[in-house]
Amino acid sequence: MNFDKIADSNKNRKSHASDVQQLIDAADSGEQLMIPMSKIKEYTDSKGGAQPFTIDDDKVEALAASIEENGLIEPIVVRETENGEYQILAGHHRYRACRKCSFRDIECKIVNVSDWEAYRIVVESNVHHGKPKPTDMMRILVEYKAASESDLCEDKLTNSMIAKAFDISERHLYRYLIMMKLDDRINALIDDESVAIGAVDDIKQLDTNQQKLFAEYVDEVGKAFNASKCKKLVKIILSGASSMEEIDEAFESGKKKKKYKTALYNDIENLQLKAKVNEHTEEELNELVTNLLAKHFGVELNESEENSDEE
Repeated sequence: MNFDKIADSNKNRKSHASDVQQLIDAADSGEQLMIPMSKIKEYTDSKGGAQPFTIDDDKVEALAASIEENGLIEPIVVRETENGEYQILAGHHRYRACRKCSFRDIECKIVNVSDWEAYRIVVESNVHHGKPKPTDMMRILVEYKAASESDLCEDKLTNSMIAKAFDISERHLYRYLIMMKLDDRINALIDDESVAIGAVDDIKQLDTNQQKLFAEYVDEVGKAFNASKCKKLVKIILSGASSMEEIDEAFESGKKKKKYKTALYNDIENLQLKAKVNEHTEEELNELVTNLLAKHFGVELNESEENSDEE
């Protein structure tokens, strides 16, 4: 394991997280107030769209238990809106936990930021402090990229800049963007780690029906498919396999046959005796085994010996 690489990654993550914190600190109005919960609203963009990540109910429950015992340790970050209400930028889970604890007021840090800066705080702080599912990350990056190319953002961002903001490689960024074009069932399998996200480079070659077959097969097998196994499955489907049975046959035919030092065992393996036991009578199986043993020991059976075996 490359511990230096892990350390560098952690260092980078903290560095990028501090970029968002620097933005918050720079925009801090200096006000930290107790604001009535009734005046706090969750983030929505200029078009009324909600925050692009999924609220984790388990995380809310855990936070509520902690807040019930220790109080709210870190205030939520908000900005004041034109109608005198306050919009959450960082702390959606803390807000819901406090609501679950029946708080009437909540401690807030108030910042003065533009719409783009507000969006950045909402998205980047959530990613750096949480672990979004791949489908959540996909939506976040697609919307972030679209926002960065709109009038909302004064300076247009390159893919490299976006990838750096989220501490991922450009290649990983492209994979998340590819997920938008994949069947929902495949994305669900990526979410539960049944399909490696690195496999999307190959899966994108499949049409809609082929992607459905891919998802059905992985779901039926019930085991995780790494990138290599996904690549093989894609190749099988592209070669014309259109049913679960045909895919199974292709996987079996592609398996490397085991080679034994003893020729007898190779003969048994090649004849697939285990699979054929139910296809033959006991007499036929006796004859087959006798012949294999005779071949193995270099014995020639005469007709009388064969007949005596049959008797």
